[in-house]
Amino acid sequence: MATAGVQRRHRPDYRIILYIGLIMMIGLIIIYAIGPQRAEVLNSAYKTDFYTSSYFFLRQLMSLAVAIVAILAIMFTPIELIKKHAGKIMLAGVVASLILAFFGNFLTGVYGVENGLAECKLGACRWISLGPLSSFQPAELLKFGVLVFVAKYVAARIKQGKLNDWKDSLWWILAIIAVSEFLVVVLQKDLGTGVALLAIVASMLVLGGISPRNGAKILVGLTVV
Repeated sequence: MATAGVQRRHRPDYRIILYIGLIMMIGLIIIYAIGPQRAEVLNSAYKTDFYTSSYFFLRQLMSLAVAIVAILAIMFTPIELIKKHAGKIMLAGVVASLILAFFGNFLTGVYGVENGLAECKLGACRWISLGPLSSFQPAELLKFGVLVFVAKYVAARIKQGKLNDWKDSLWWILAIIAVSEFLVVVLQKDLGTGVALLAIVASMLVLGGISPRNGAKILVGLTVV
Protein backbone atom coordinates (compact mmCIF):
# COMPACT_ATOMS: atom_id res chain seq x y z
CA MET A 1 0.00 0.00 0.00
CA ALA A 2 1.41 3.40 -1.01
CA THR A 3 2.32 5.80 1.78
CA ALA A 4 -0.01 8.79 1.99
CA GLY A 5 1.42 11.93 0.49
CA VAL A 6 4.02 10.08 -1.58
CA GLN A 7 3.64 10.63 -5.31
CA ARG A 8 4.02 7.51 -7.45
CA ARG A 9 6.87 7.65 -9.90
CA HIS A 10 5.78 8.07 -13.50
CA ARG A 11 5.88 4.85 -15.50
CA PRO A 12 6.81 5.31 -19.16
CA ASP A 13 4.49 3.80 -21.76
CA TYR A 14 6.95 1.55 -23.54
CA ARG A 15 4.39 0.65 -26.20
CA ILE A 16 4.58 4.19 -27.54
CA ILE A 17 8.37 3.88 -27.75
CA LEU A 18 7.94 0.58 -29.60
CA TYR A 19 5.48 2.12 -32.08
CA ILE A 20 7.75 5.10 -32.68
CA GLY A 21 10.67 2.75 -33.31
CA LEU A 22 8.64 0.71 -35.79
CA ILE A 23 7.55 3.82 -37.69
CA MET A 24 11.17 5.02 -37.83
CA MET A 25 12.34 1.67 -39.19
CA ILE A 26 9.58 1.57 -41.82
CA GLY A 27 10.49 5.10 -42.90
CA LEU A 28 14.16 4.17 -43.21
CA ILE A 29 13.35 1.11 -45.29
CA ILE A 30 11.13 3.14 -47.63
CA ILE A 31 13.76 5.88 -48.05
CA TYR A 32 16.45 3.26 -48.64
CA ALA A 33 14.30 1.68 -51.36
CA ILE A 34 13.22 4.80 -53.25
CA GLY A 35 16.20 7.08 -52.51
CA PRO A 36 18.41 5.98 -55.43
CA GLN A 37 15.59 6.47 -57.95
CA ARG A 38 14.79 9.88 -56.51
CA ALA A 39 18.47 10.88 -56.68
CA GLU A 40 18.69 9.76 -60.30
CA VAL A 41 15.62 11.80 -61.26
CA LEU A 42 16.96 14.95 -59.57
CA ASN A 43 20.43 14.56 -61.07
CA SER A 44 18.88 14.19 -64.50
CA ALA A 45 16.53 17.15 -64.02
CA TYR A 46 19.19 19.54 -62.72
CA LYS A 47 22.10 18.22 -64.82
CA THR A 48 24.23 17.44 -61.79
CA ASP A 49 25.73 14.54 -59.88
CA PHE A 50 25.17 16.09 -56.44
CA TYR A 51 22.62 13.51 -55.29
CA THR A 52 24.27 10.16 -54.55
CA SER A 53 22.34 6.91 -54.24
CA SER A 54 22.59 7.12 -50.44
CA TYR A 55 21.94 10.88 -50.13
CA PHE A 56 18.33 10.70 -48.95
CA PHE A 57 18.95 7.66 -46.73
CA LEU A 58 21.80 9.42 -44.90
CA ARG A 59 19.72 12.59 -44.48
CA GLN A 60 16.89 10.53 -43.04
CA LEU A 61 19.34 8.78 -40.72
CA MET A 62 20.68 12.11 -39.45
CA SER A 63 17.15 13.42 -38.95
CA LEU A 64 16.26 10.33 -36.93
CA ALA A 65 19.36 10.79 -34.78
CA VAL A 66 18.31 14.36 -33.99
CA ALA A 67 14.75 13.16 -33.28
CA ILE A 68 15.96 10.44 -30.89
CA VAL A 69 18.09 12.95 -28.98
CA ALA A 70 15.07 15.27 -28.74
CA ILE A 71 12.83 12.43 -27.52
CA LEU A 72 15.32 11.43 -24.82
CA ALA A 73 15.76 15.05 -23.78
CA ILE A 74 12.00 15.49 -23.34
CA MET A 75 11.63 12.14 -21.54
CA PHE A 76 14.22 13.02 -18.91
CA THR A 77 13.28 16.68 -18.51
CA PRO A 78 11.21 17.28 -15.35
CA ILE A 79 7.65 18.26 -16.27
CA GLU A 80 7.77 21.15 -13.79
CA LEU A 81 10.70 22.64 -15.70
CA ILE A 82 8.73 22.44 -18.95
CA LYS A 83 5.70 24.05 -17.30
CA LYS A 84 7.88 26.80 -15.85
CA HIS A 85 9.21 27.77 -19.28
CA ALA A 86 6.04 27.01 -21.29
CA GLY A 87 5.55 30.66 -22.24
CA LYS A 88 9.16 30.98 -23.39
CA ILE A 89 8.86 27.85 -25.53
CA MET A 90 5.75 29.18 -27.24
CA LEU A 91 7.36 32.61 -27.70
CA ALA A 92 10.42 30.93 -29.26
CA GLY A 93 8.10 29.22 -31.75
CA VAL A 94 6.47 32.55 -32.63
CA VAL A 95 9.84 34.29 -33.06
CA ALA A 96 11.20 31.45 -35.21
CA SER A 97 8.07 31.61 -37.38
CA LEU A 98 8.44 35.38 -37.80
CA ILE A 99 12.12 34.99 -38.75
CA LEU A 100 11.14 32.40 -41.34
CA ALA A 101 8.41 34.71 -42.67
CA PHE A 102 10.86 37.60 -43.02
CA PHE A 103 13.57 35.65 -44.82
CA GLY A 104 11.20 33.40 -46.75
CA ASN A 105 7.91 35.14 -47.51
CA PHE A 106 9.33 38.68 -47.59
CA LEU A 107 12.91 38.56 -48.90
CA THR A 108 12.59 35.49 -51.12
CA GLY A 109 8.89 35.64 -51.92
CA VAL A 110 8.51 39.37 -52.57
CA TYR A 111 11.99 40.47 -53.65
CA GLY A 112 13.39 37.19 -54.91
CA VAL A 113 16.45 37.42 -52.66
CA GLU A 114 17.98 34.00 -51.99
CA ASN A 115 19.41 34.10 -48.46
CA GLY A 116 20.31 30.49 -47.65
CA LEU A 117 18.31 30.58 -44.41
CA ALA A 118 14.73 29.97 -45.52
CA GLU A 119 13.95 26.85 -47.53
CA CYS A 120 11.03 27.47 -49.89
CA LYS A 121 9.52 24.74 -52.05
CA LEU A 122 6.45 24.88 -54.29
CA GLY A 123 5.60 28.36 -53.03
CA ALA A 124 5.70 27.42 -49.33
CA CYS A 125 8.41 28.56 -46.91
CA ARG A 126 8.30 26.14 -43.98
CA TRP A 127 11.90 25.35 -43.08
CA ILE A 128 14.95 27.11 -41.69
CA SER A 129 18.14 25.63 -43.08
CA LEU A 130 20.68 24.29 -40.59
CA GLY A 131 23.33 23.82 -43.24
CA PRO A 132 24.41 20.37 -44.40
CA LEU A 133 23.04 18.68 -41.27
CA SER A 134 19.31 19.17 -41.63
CA SER A 135 16.54 21.75 -41.54
CA PHE A 136 14.27 23.06 -38.80
CA GLN A 137 10.53 23.61 -39.05
CA PRO A 138 9.37 26.46 -36.76
CA ALA A 139 5.78 25.22 -36.92
CA GLU A 140 6.77 22.12 -34.93
CA LEU A 141 8.32 24.21 -32.15
CA LEU A 142 5.27 26.46 -32.15
CA LYS A 143 2.97 23.44 -31.95
CA PHE A 144 4.84 22.09 -28.92
CA GLY A 145 4.89 25.53 -27.32
CA VAL A 146 1.14 25.99 -27.76
CA LEU A 147 0.56 22.50 -26.36
CA VAL A 148 2.46 23.04 -23.10
CA PHE A 149 1.42 26.67 -22.59
CA VAL A 150 -2.30 26.20 -23.23
CA ALA A 151 -2.30 23.03 -21.11
CA LYS A 152 -0.77 24.97 -18.22
CA TYR A 153 -3.14 27.90 -18.78
CA VAL A 154 -6.27 25.73 -18.99
CA ALA A 155 -5.28 23.77 -15.85
CA ALA A 156 -4.83 27.01 -13.91
CA ARG A 157 -8.20 28.36 -15.06
CA ILE A 158 -9.94 25.09 -14.16
CA LYS A 159 -8.58 25.33 -10.61
CA GLN A 160 -9.88 28.91 -10.40
CA GLY A 161 -13.25 27.91 -11.87
CA LYS A 162 -12.79 30.42 -14.70
CA LEU A 163 -12.38 28.24 -17.79
CA ASN A 164 -15.67 29.50 -19.27
CA ASP A 165 -14.92 33.12 -18.42
CA TRP A 166 -14.38 35.06 -21.65
CA LYS A 167 -12.48 37.98 -20.15
CA ASP A 168 -10.02 35.95 -18.07
CA SER A 169 -9.67 32.82 -20.20
CA LEU A 170 -11.34 32.25 -23.54
CA TRP A 171 -10.36 35.48 -25.30
CA TRP A 172 -6.71 34.78 -24.54
CA ILE A 173 -6.96 31.20 -25.76
CA LEU A 174 -8.74 32.38 -28.90
CA ALA A 175 -5.99 34.95 -29.51
CA ILE A 176 -3.29 32.27 -29.18
CA ILE A 177 -5.12 30.06 -31.69
CA ALA A 178 -5.65 32.93 -34.14
CA VAL A 179 -2.00 34.05 -34.08
CA SER A 180 -0.73 30.48 -34.37
CA GLU A 181 -3.02 29.69 -37.28
CA PHE A 182 -1.96 32.86 -39.09
CA LEU A 183 1.72 32.02 -38.71
CA VAL A 184 1.31 28.39 -39.73
CA VAL A 185 -1.52 28.27 -42.26
CA VAL A 186 -1.29 31.71 -43.90
CA LEU A 187 2.45 32.41 -43.81
CA GLN A 188 3.88 28.89 -43.92
CA LYS A 189 0.99 27.38 -45.90
CA ASP A 190 0.98 24.33 -43.64
CA LEU A 191 -2.65 23.29 -43.32
CA GLY A 192 -1.79 19.96 -41.71
CA THR A 193 -0.03 21.54 -38.74
CA GLY A 194 -2.78 24.16 -38.53
CA VAL A 195 -5.43 21.44 -38.18
CA ALA A 196 -3.26 19.66 -35.59
CA LEU A 197 -3.02 22.88 -33.55
CA LEU A 198 -6.78 23.29 -33.58
CA ALA A 199 -7.29 19.67 -32.56
CA ILE A 200 -4.83 19.99 -29.67
CA VAL A 201 -6.46 23.10 -28.21
CA ALA A 202 -10.01 21.85 -28.85
CA SER A 203 -9.26 18.56 -27.07
CA MET A 204 -7.91 20.36 -24.01
CA LEU A 205 -10.93 22.67 -23.84
CA VAL A 206 -13.42 19.81 -24.20
CA LEU A 207 -11.67 17.65 -21.59
CA GLY A 208 -11.33 20.72 -19.36
CA GLY A 209 -15.10 21.18 -19.33
CA ILE A 210 -15.79 24.11 -21.65
CA SER A 211 -19.50 24.69 -22.13
CA PRO A 212 -21.00 23.65 -25.49
CA ARG A 213 -22.21 27.21 -26.02
CA ASN A 214 -18.75 28.72 -25.60
CA GLY A 215 -17.22 25.97 -27.71
CA ALA A 216 -19.66 26.78 -30.51
CA LYS A 217 -18.82 30.50 -30.27
CA ILE A 218 -15.09 29.79 -30.59
CA LEU A 219 -15.72 27.51 -33.56
CA VAL A 220 -17.82 30.17 -35.29
CA GLY A 221 -15.19 32.83 -34.57
CA LEU A 222 -12.39 30.73 -36.03
CA THR A 223 -14.49 29.90 -39.07
CA VAL A 224 -15.13 33.60 -39.72
CA VAL A 225 -11.42 34.40 -39.33
